[in-house]
Amino acid sequence: MSTGRKLPLQTAARLAEAVVAEIGRALERWTVAGSIRRKKPFVHDLEIVAIPRFATDLFGGSSGSLLDALLDSLC
Repeated sequence: MSTGRKLPLQTAARLAEAVVAEIGRALERWTVAGSIRRKKPFVHDLEIVAIPRFATDLFGGSSGSLLDALLDSLC
């Protein structure tokens, strides 16, 4: 079991919304998962499940690096 910091549910949910607000344009779909979705009173980690707007093939190849694609979509 981890001994890291735990946040109240409302604080963690606002943090998740802030993260998605920053990277959301790079995502096709997303949802908050884990303890926030289960509405646990205290949250230890932030889980966001997402489908990116850019695609890679089954072997991880793409027209550019994953980081480049993410940065391009945010600019």
